[in-house]
Amino acid sequence: MQRVGSNQSSAPFVDIGARLVPTVEDALTFRPRVAVVASPAPFHRPAAELFFAEGAHVLVEKPLADVSEEADAVVRAARTARRELVVGYHLRYGDTVPRLKQLVDEGAIDEPITFRLAVGQHLAQWRPGTDPLRSVSARRELGGGVLLELSHELDGLRYLLGEVHELSARLSYTGAPTDGLVETEAELALRMTTGVVGEIHLDMVSSVPFRRWELGGTSGRLVADLLTGRIERTDLSGTSTIVAAFPPGERDRAENQLVANLLAAAGGLARPACTGADGLAAVALVEAASASARSGQPQVVSTA
Repeated sequence: MQRVGSNQSSAPFVDIGARLVPTVEDALTFRPRVAVVASPAPFHRPAAELFFAEGAHVLVEKPLADVSEEADAVVRAARTARRELVVGYHLRYGDTVPRLKQLVDEGAIDEPITFRLAVGQHLAQWRPGTDPLRSVSARRELGGGVLLELSHELDGLRYLLGEVHELSARLSYTGAPTDGLVETEAELALRMTTGVVGEIHLDMVSSVPFRRWELGGTSGRLVADLLTGRIERTDLSGTSTIVAAFPPGERDRAENQLVANLLAAAGGLARPACTGADGLAAVALVEAASASARSGQPQVVSTA
């Protein structure tokens, strides 16, 4: 997805003296201390395992893998090598989502009761200049579809409210130029282990982009617009107040913080803000949603 999920700016191009090599094996000749794996999800495991085996700390772009067995193998490879694994759910590293979590944790709405996390943008807008039908997002063999590609919302839900107990899902496969095998819309109903209930909406068919997260509690509601970097609180009387507003460029700041977290973790100065366990849990939720859509039945999940 191109830029849905945060306000944005155009960062200037900086020549950092990078060298282009054709294979992971060639990259290993530089004996990297840290590495970033940003290939399509089905190819994350082999590259990550090679880097871990050579002693590198690794940032793996989201999702950690396309299936849980592969994701678990990456987590085990990091553990065996005693190296840090950071998963690239960049919304955890921005301004808006961490502030939303802080407000929830501080009791801004007292006890959470409900939630709705929603994101949408037409696939043709995701990567300007690229034929959408040839993109990773549109092709099953490359890990496409909204469940994997927009799994930020699945990770974000756990980040904000803890573990999911049960979910039901309905999927649609039309409305965007894809191979016809990947889902273009997903509607999920979820119950958390705490009893909080809510919905997640994901789509690649909406002509007007949006990313809006809402949390309802016993004393009010929080609404975060992740495209503008604004959070609004409404109390029980209906009075609304802007409680956070961040300047443009949040996506760039989040990506900088993501890399900074990798470097700090590699140096033993911090823990990953999004761990391999978090990445594995997101993939497990994707699989549960797919299973629910196939069977028409709710799925009890374990992501702890």
